[in-house]
Amino acid sequence: MAPEHGPDQHAARSPLTMPSRTFVAFDLETTGLNPKRDAIIEFGAVRFQQNGPREYYSTCINPGRPLPVRIQQITGIRPADIVDAPAIDEVIPVILNFFGNGTHAVVAHSAGFDTSFLRAAGVKLHTPVLDTYELATILLPGQDSYSLGELCKALSIPLKTAHRASHDAEATADLLLHLLHRIKELPDSVLETLSETGRGGKWDPILLFDEELQRRKQTGRAKSTVGLTRPVRRNDPPLRPDPSPQEIADGFLVKAFSDDGPLAMEFDAEAGTVFERRDGQLQMSIQTLDALNRGDHKIIEVGTGTGKSLAYLLPAAAWAVHNRSRVVIATHTLPLQDQLLEKELPRVALTLAEIGADLDEGPGQDVRAMALKGRSRYLCTRRLTNWLDAPRGRGGLFAESLTPLESRFLAKLLVWLPHTQTGDLSELPIHDRQERALMAHVASHADECSLERCVFARPPGRHAFLGGRYRDFYLEAHRQALSSHLLIVNHALLLADLAAGGQVLPDYDTLIVDEAHHLEGAATEQFTKQVDLRALTYLLDGLERAAEYLAAHIDQEHLLELAAQVASGSQDLRSSLPPFAEALHDFVLRHSETRPVARGAPGYPQQVALDSRMRAQPAWSEIEIEWDGISQIIGHLLGRLTDLAEQLDASQWWQYEDEYGNTTALAGGTSRALQALHRSQTDLADLLQVADDVILRPLSHQEESVAWLELSENGRSSRRNSSRNRRGVDSVVLRSAPIQVSEKLDSELFGKNRAVVLTGATLRAGDHFDYLRDRLGCWDANSAVIDSPFDYKRNVLLYLPSDMPPPDHHNYQPALEEAIQQAALAARGRTLVLFTSHSHLRTSADAIRTPLAAAGLTVLQQGEGSRTRNLRDFRANPNSVLLGTSSYWEGIDLPGDQLVCLLIARLPFAVPTDPLYAARSRLYEDPFHEYAVPEAVIRLRQGFGRLIRSATDRGVVVLLDSRLWRRSYGEVFLDALPDCTRRQSPLSHLGEAVQGWLDHQARTLATVEQHYEFESWDTGDE
Repeated sequence: MAPEHGPDQHAARSPLTMPSRTFVAFDLETTGLNPKRDAIIEFGAVRFQQNGPREYYSTCINPGRPLPVRIQQITGIRPADIVDAPAIDEVIPVILNFFGNGTHAVVAHSAGFDTSFLRAAGVKLHTPVLDTYELATILLPGQDSYSLGELCKALSIPLKTAHRASHDAEATADLLLHLLHRIKELPDSVLETLSETGRGGKWDPILLFDEELQRRKQTGRAKSTVGLTRPVRRNDPPLRPDPSPQEIADGFLVKAFSDDGPLAMEFDAEAGTVFERRDGQLQMSIQTLDALNRGDHKIIEVGTGTGKSLAYLLPAAAWAVHNRSRVVIATHTLPLQDQLLEKELPRVALTLAEIGADLDEGPGQDVRAMALKGRSRYLCTRRLTNWLDAPRGRGGLFAESLTPLESRFLAKLLVWLPHTQTGDLSELPIHDRQERALMAHVASHADECSLERCVFARPPGRHAFLGGRYRDFYLEAHRQALSSHLLIVNHALLLADLAAGGQVLPDYDTLIVDEAHHLEGAATEQFTKQVDLRALTYLLDGLERAAEYLAAHIDQEHLLELAAQVASGSQDLRSSLPPFAEALHDFVLRHSETRPVARGAPGYPQQVALDSRMRAQPAWSEIEIEWDGISQIIGHLLGRLTDLAEQLDASQWWQYEDEYGNTTALAGGTSRALQALHRSQTDLADLLQVADDVILRPLSHQEESVAWLELSENGRSSRRNSSRNRRGVDSVVLRSAPIQVSEKLDSELFGKNRAVVLTGATLRAGDHFDYLRDRLGCWDANSAVIDSPFDYKRNVLLYLPSDMPPPDHHNYQPALEEAIQQAALAARGRTLVLFTSHSHLRTSADAIRTPLAAAGLTVLQQGEGSRTRNLRDFRANPNSVLLGTSSYWEGIDLPGDQLVCLLIARLPFAVPTDPLYAARSRLYEDPFHEYAVPEAVIRLRQGFGRLIRSATDRGVVVLLDSRLWRRSYGEVFLDALPDCTRRQSPLSHLGEAVQGWLDHQARTLATVEQHYEFESWDTGDE
């Protein structure tokens, strides 16, 4: 197809203006994601300027291979569309011609993907490449999604048909025009900083910022900058808790949760947020207030739909305000934190202001609440300027000019800075691990940041665009936390405070832990130590760069000698690592237990527990001997490193800092190099201690913690490709984790707090809390259960296929695939399938995709896109089936008709060979019934909870593990689930049962019947 001129309406579509530059936006559709294995099936491009006609070129391309069903579903391209299409070799000359003719730059969305396929096809681009995904993450901070379709929706850009190359290319062109307009609104200082730091670099987008800066200079039109950071928020005075807390009566809660109470007034029926009085919600709020009043420790399990968050927030806020005290609220997930801060707390504040008189507080009481995160999450603008000013040698922190990765990171920071109120670096849209690692250079740091340096100090003239003073957002947040009644943190920060002896959070003695079933895992992770041999090589990289810099800038002979010794010791250590890592690698491969299912899962680690039996192996004795030699090298290096750091400290390098702690150009590199030495010294000493403990562990330690070696899937594949591949041998990780955390939690967390409430929807393993009490150490806590208000008997059919083969039977997998197909067809999509194994998931997805596609259903699976994207696609397309493993068992919300059928493939037992699980199992006389079953029961309850999310939801749950009705312990699982309508019938009846239940429910909702009983299924088939 020859290039053609587009209609004039494209030129008139946007009022934006831009210089007369010609761009070519293009897009590809392919048979898959790997340019080495897959091929292009469609190419579309548009040549455009701001004004004037557009030219188009698009063609299908014959890939010379079958067109996968999944690609047909996504793109709408059918085999008939490509069978007579030209091959890629015939199209390349036309593509190159279209890209030529004075093109300023080529443009694509997620350009790395498209250009990799062009390179694989032999197309080399000689013009700059602009990625609208990259530019959008810089210029449009705060978007929920940066996919082309979602950006077009958010910006009202027309997109006729997503995943067709010509339409995506045109949408990409319009998106670039919008982004160019955003560049025109940037302050001069942002453009100047990006231009200066990117000079001589290889980051293609810099040309857009440079051109805008030059345009302003030529026209004399500048955008002045008062300062990129917002004014510092005035802090309220710190709380001064009453040493004898006063009880408050619970009458205000009855009023607040009444049908015509102040909470009901805060809900907006037109916006779909209707308040409904729930007895369980009031009951939980009274229980929470009672615990705070009396200084009680209490476990409260709250059924789904009760309104748990409001039920503990309102009494906590009222009690904290009344007593001028602080209540810490710890959650596991960030979405719950966001819900508390953005939705629930504003309602609580308005409600308390309304009923303040009932609390003898007077009207208008100010509830101060905030979320506090870990220090490394917050920006320090002084460290940002130091990073920008750092003298740079080859690679890493001391690079001559900013790399493309660093330029992109800096651009995001500078554009985001005027908009952020919190300085929380996680607000930045960063999805690349290497880019995320750069945060460490600009985040607040305990060893480098203080009020004097980072809050009261003023930036030098060259960085005046940051504002009148530096800002350390962590120090600001911590000061704000001192005055907060409600302090919301995640489990990890709560436990980091515990590990640091209370030095992280402000003082508190009242604690509410939501999602409490995750607390043991969070505590285990907090107290787990590890040595990653890849991280050690990166540590040595930084150490050698710092020593190299110092050697070039220090003129004292004895310091030069020490720097040389440090560099030499680092090289000795580096050369000793590959054979040692290779020995560890081979030991893991030789001694790990075979897992035929899980072992093939992507990223699933291969582990070897270092128990007494394993340490008796002759090969391990050789590893111990080899490590002993390496340990001595590290010890010698630490000695030289300590000497060098101490003597540099004694030479007072900081004399070149001004009164505010700003380093001069002369001293800047030396100070940062010295800081790098100090960090290397600390990290190397910690590494040596952990590695010694794991490798040379005395028997006494083996009763307290468990040690193991871990090899990732990447390491195994690398090893197969090359026995001396650095990534392969360095992929071994040494870990040590506490076998029990209950005693530490009891003494350091629960024992030191006056009042504690542990809550969640799935805390019981059966009809009691014994398992949770044992795992967390809250043995003396009182307990309560508040049932869900949902009518599960009326709304949920629990189907048990009576002839389902056992999971270890060879016919199980075909039966599983048949069950998924029957249920999904009967439900017309809207189906979620939960697996315990990546391998089973992939096998099932491959088997069901084609037959379901023939019926118009799309299969979405974990591993093909992020969880966020899969859920978004699932919500957008009712005719879809979603397959997921562990992360899909909880934390996803699909209310209403988004999800009507849930299948659970197997009981979610933990992997028995996992070293930590195996060590903990040995604590029990009957580990299966006392540990494995309770753990799996809680997990099953979490998975079951994905289906019913509101009072009007209805659907079918299908349990496909026959152990539930064939093993004696199966009843423990079934009894732990809500009381549903249960049917046990052959697998062949599943489709009919699903369709019949959903159709019956639809008719019932349509006629607004209040009560019914599906008698034939309720009693006849149990």
